[in-house]
Amino acid sequence: MKRRTPDRGAVLIMDDDDLLRWSAAAGLRESGYRVEVAANPGEALERCPGAAVALLNHDHPHLDGLALADILRRHCPRCAVLLMAADVTSELQCQARKRDIVRVLAKPFSLEDLVDAIRDALGRCHSLASAPPRAARDGRPPDGPPETGHPHGV
Repeated sequence: MKRRTPDRGAVLIMDDDDLLRWSAAAGLRESGYRVEVAANPGEALERCPGAAVALLNHDHPHLDGLALADILRRHCPRCAVLLMAADVTSELQCQARKRDIVRVLAKPFSLEDLVDAIRDALGRCHSLASAPPRAARDGRPPDGPPETGHPHGV
């Protein structure tokens, strides 16, 4: 049974593996998502406008997912990024966090895991888009030190 999801933009899937692209896209469409697919980084950049979430293959032979995430964000700054990789190392996780990548999925992953990651990414995008600037939320300057309750932030 197809569930309806709020239309917040498409999910872009970029992987050089035809079967993975097809199966992930079919499962996401069945779950109610609009999906765009790309076999390579060039196609991903062509299809990124309108995407709310991008699922990128970190192991692509021409450009790794971290580098593509950096380029994609210049074209589509509001697009949340998920990575997928055959070998998810602690170094990859660390690099992904530094780039504000929502999650790194280890291949193979289930449709349930993918949908959970997309929901998390969409939730994060929605909360960032609707959140007031930090100064309006807590009275601190946008880039000021955290309040500690002690004079001079000590």
